[in-house]
Amino acid sequence: MNTEITAAELHGEDTLDMIYRMQHELNCMVGKDTINDPDKLEMLFAYGFQIGDEAQELMKCCLTKWWVQEHKDGGKLFKTVLDEKNAKIEAIDILHFLMSVFQILDMTPADIKEIYKLKHQKNIERQENGYSIAGKTEDDNLDIMMSME
Repeated sequence: MNTEITAAELHGEDTLDMIYRMQHELNCMVGKDTINDPDKLEMLFAYGFQIGDEAQELMKCCLTKWWVQEHKDGGKLFKTVLDEKNAKIEAIDILHFLMSVFQILDMTPADIKEIYKLKHQKNIERQENGYSIAGKTEDDNLDIMMSME
């Protein structure tokens, strides 16, 4: 894996900013300006759908079929990665579409970082307080939503 510092990183652009910029450039190249198109919200479903499609491709990299030889040879269902290299590529494909969704929703890299930190803290609090599906509610996200106004 190449760990060389890119020109963008050398000049102070952090990794998230670089990925965000690169994704916008690619989107414009294929005719989908996810930042400036006045009808960009119409793209949200398509990009969300593609995230799900790429997630399916990621899952196909894992052992999910009990009737195949890999399982009969001792592979554990849902715990054995059959193609780790392709799984990494599929994860990056998900990131491509996710960055596009952030752009469609007018989220800058700074917004992404800030909301991520708030949601991360909320998830820690949930775990510390015995989070369970029985008591699940989105009401505890209201403070995060309020901070975005």
